[in-house]
Amino acid sequence: MVIGSRDAAGREHGVYVDLSSNVFSSNVEENSVSMESTKLTRYLETLEERCEQLAESWDLLDDIDSTLCVLQPQHPKRHELWRRIAVTSLHTALIDVSSDRSFPKLTVYGPRTTTLPLNARAKAVRTLWSPTKSARQNIECILQCTLPSAVFDHKDIKLECGVCFAFVCEKETADQVCANDVCAQPFHRTCLVQWLKSKEDTRQSFTTLFGKCPYCGGNITVGS
Repeated sequence: MVIGSRDAAGREHGVYVDLSSNVFSSNVEENSVSMESTKLTRYLETLEERCEQLAESWDLLDDIDSTLCVLQPQHPKRHELWRRIAVTSLHTALIDVSSDRSFPKLTVYGPRTTTLPLNARAKAVRTLWSPTKSARQNIECILQCTLPSAVFDHKDIKLECGVCFAFVCEKETADQVCANDVCAQPFHRTCLVQWLKSKEDTRQSFTTLFGKCPYCGGNITVGS
């Protein structure tokens, strides 16, 4: 059984009553709740409170979804309070609004030499982010660049891991990038660790591996 509802902004939410499994679930929460632990009326009240808490976050995420090139998640659910967007052909940014709805956390991934200054600017989000500006205006102001549009061709961005050739592997994105700007090949941390551990010339210092990029042969490091 499905119970539909709308929040103050007109967003539709569904509450699913699974009698076969004796659980309540919704598109707002990631986990289901046992019918033995709560009544339907209380579950609906809790869900309404959660919708009110997340209203500003959803406003921001809806703005991002409609105006920026969102790479992940491809079909976002309401409980997914983050977005991976394209910044350039070599850079992506992770926007996380789960911990602070007023000032989203912004992290840029890409070649190390160019991401360092971008992430230094991203730390200024608390002083530069303006609630009166759109998500695009805020991020472009902070990173000092022009972001691609929502119709930007994803094929123009290096996304897939150079070891397993997938973008996502067990919910892990390919955010370990070769420091060689000409290469800039991304890898999943797990894939890169396994690759480096299989090579005899890889060195290890405590939890850090030092080896060669599988693509260009340049130096690459990763925490294990």
